[in-house]
Amino acid sequence: MNINQNNTMPRLFATIACLVFFTVNALCLPIAIRFSAQTGYIMNVEAISKLGKHGPMAGGEIGVEFLPTGRMPWQQTWNNTSIGVAAGFMDFGQNSKLGQAITLYPYLNIPLADVPHFRLTLRPGVGIGFVTKRYSNTISDERRWKEMPKDANETFGSVLNAYFSALIGLEFPIKDGFTIDLAGGWKHLSNGSIMAPNGGINIFSGELGLRYQPNHDNYEAPEKRPDLPKDYRTWTFEIIAAGGVRQLYYQDRKNYGIASLSVAAFYQPCRIFRLGLGADAFYDGVYGAVNAGSGEHTTSYKKTYIESNDFKNKVRLGLSLQPEFVFGRFSAGIHAGIYLYDNIKNLEPYAAVEANGGKPLKRGMFYSYSDPSNHQDGWFYTRAVAKFCINKHIIVSVALKTHLQKAECIEWGFGYRY
Repeated sequence: MNINQNNTMPRLFATIACLVFFTVNALCLPIAIRFSAQTGYIMNVEAISKLGKHGPMAGGEIGVEFLPTGRMPWQQTWNNTSIGVAAGFMDFGQNSKLGQAITLYPYLNIPLADVPHFRLTLRPGVGIGFVTKRYSNTISDERRWKEMPKDANETFGSVLNAYFSALIGLEFPIKDGFTIDLAGGWKHLSNGSIMAPNGGINIFSGELGLRYQPNHDNYEAPEKRPDLPKDYRTWTFEIIAAGGVRQLYYQDRKNYGIASLSVAAFYQPCRIFRLGLGADAFYDGVYGAVNAGSGEHTTSYKKTYIESNDFKNKVRLGLSLQPEFVFGRFSAGIHAGIYLYDNIKNLEPYAAVEANGGKPLKRGMFYSYSDPSNHQDGWFYTRAVAKFCINKHIIVSVALKTHLQKAECIEWGFGYRY
């Protein structure tokens, strides 16, 4: 399928919409269908602005929301939240280099305020995105590993990327189950440095859509029960081991192993929120690469001044605050931490250590970022985390670790809660 053909995507979405519409009506399911058109401003970071002028993002989305029926108590505590799944199409306004993306992701539609004439909602979602343009197909094979041309796509290094969406929505009911849907917020696509280069893309978007609820005459939202039993523990403890791979530099053509171990204690004062304090240990094989001194150089990327393959450079230890929102067996949040041990901080940026005669710098625990855009890691780290409890004790997790706006890696984890 050639996505660049003008009529291919509209016809595909129209076909899917018709199939969903008639299937839902036939089954009499408590479901809402959402159709929306979207546009947005693409943040002009260096990797994108160097490609020249581009238009705004434009696209559309089809979503199906499963309305609450009272079977899952956590939906009631979140004001009768709906669970949705959506498929979308985005054109980045420059077909030759940025191309298009198809997204598929689950999301939650959380009512923040519900009054007779409108409903205010929060719509977070996480999924996957497939892009048509990336580094490997915007540069010739001859030049791909030798240099970074100005017209190469540094935004995407792989076809498959992680997709994040966070929107605030306004829903205005009209009649007969139809609702006008306005939404705005943030969207992000990147591969978490699994494959370099990986600039990623951030979009501030707006949407205008129509939401239709078949069989609306027969559906009633579950009544709120004030006597829901407490089915969570106030204090819990977790240990999660995670791993993955990442690349340092596009010319290396190498994958390096990463791993982490997190131990945390959580206090949960209510059904929807928990707060943890954790100790984190990180291993990153990237920092075994030698790029300075007289030894064999395994990378030409002048990020750190490393002269030998030492284990002490690959390990970092930190302490993190771990707030998480809870949706039944699922929880998600953004952990924020500081490094207590980080030998790398004294070995970068490369130019500063080289100017110091190759001797490590002497930084304390907190220090100023000389230039946050130069990929310097710094003392502060964050992780966007999602967890699912398979049973009372076993957890699976996925986390995107970042330093400021720069993604370091994606961690796939398995853990135990007690």
